[in-house]
Amino acid sequence: MTQKELKIKMYKGLGVTLIHNGQVMLNKAFNVKPQKISKSELINFLVDLGFDKNRIYCADNNYFLVDWETWQDLIEYDWVDQKKYVEDIFDCDNVSDSFTSHMAEIYGLNSAGKAKNIEILDTIGKHLGYHRANLIVSINDNILYARVLEPMTDKWCLVVKGKEIKIGNWIYKLKNFEFN
Repeated sequence: MTQKELKIKMYKGLGVTLIHNGQVMLNKAFNVKPQKISKSELINFLVDLGFDKNRIYCADNNYFLVDWETWQDLIEYDWVDQKKYVEDIFDCDNVSDSFTSHMAEIYGLNSAGKAKNIEILDTIGKHLGYHRANLIVSINDNILYARVLEPMTDKWCLVVKGKEIKIGNWIYKLKNFEFN
């Protein structure tokens, strides 16, 4: 093995070790203590908010949730919003997927779902396009809440049945959800 090949192999090993140790440190620092709900409880909650049961996909039987204050702390220290936006490579779907994956991988929280095919409107109702963000389900005093998180900016909006979801200058029309 050449010096260059050896150096590259060492970089690869060090990179993996740093990522693994960073995840262990974050998990320890946050000390997340989730509560469990069933798939049917999650679906029923979202249906009660006005969403179509046939547009909610849940891959797991149980979902692990924390209070919103913990979620806010996790969001603040997650780094997906700091990565450079690159169209078709690291854009809204990739950012949403990364956020969801980080929360499950590091903290064991699978209650940050992906909100897919969101129609985005401007403040006067003009169609701007389609988007992906996250739908986070939290629990406070045994009451469930849902919030749409824009993972590219860390801005969010509480979901209230019959009320418009607005973050910044965009109105979000939610359609499909995936929790896994």
